[in-house]
Amino acid sequence: MSRLDDLKASLKQIIDRLRESDAYSQARARYDELDSQKKLYVKLGAAGAAMMLVVSTVLGGMVRVATLKSAIDEKEALIGYLNQSGDTLRRFKEKQSGAGAADMNAGLSSFLQGVIEEAGVNEEKVKVGSEVSADLDKAIQETKVEVTLSQINLRQVTKTLYDITSKGSVRGTAITALDIQAKDDFSGWLDATFTVSVYKAK
Repeated sequence: MSRLDDLKASLKQIIDRLRESDAYSQARARYDELDSQKKLYVKLGAAGAAMMLVVSTVLGGMVRVATLKSAIDEKEALIGYLNQSGDTLRRFKEKQSGAGAADMNAGLSSFLQGVIEEAGVNEEKVKVGSEVSADLDKAIQETKVEVTLSQINLRQVTKTLYDITSKGSVRGTAITALDIQAKDDFSGWLDATFTVSVYKAK
């Protein structure tokens, strides 16, 4: 059954109930007492009211359809956004995995030199020591490198330390010692010495 048929059935039920009511009987009796011109006015008014009822019902249906369509569009947009975010996250993880594999294959000293260079520190101000390995116990081995940065600013120190820990997270790098000294000439330059360690099972 179509929506129009449902509407017709609903209107018929309403009309039947009205005809069975006392109010309808009284109104019908008063209507019969009217002259022909007044009856015409009543019929026109009733037709107008019926038309308004139909129009309001149709408009209500259109509003509900528009609301439903808007909700569907919003859900489709959300699904598209989630799919796009998932693809972006997957590509990011793949990129991180690739970078992590390269980091794991490089020595700790080479890794540190690359990170410090990317942080914008002039290589003339960088001294990266040799790797030193030692057994902490029967199960764990530590490999560490001492790094000295001369005459750099606070932003470079902060970025270097952050990049070492974040980019080296795959291989488990950690800053295990840090000493920062300010120049006595109040120039704002700093000297930083720190140790980077990597722990792995034997």
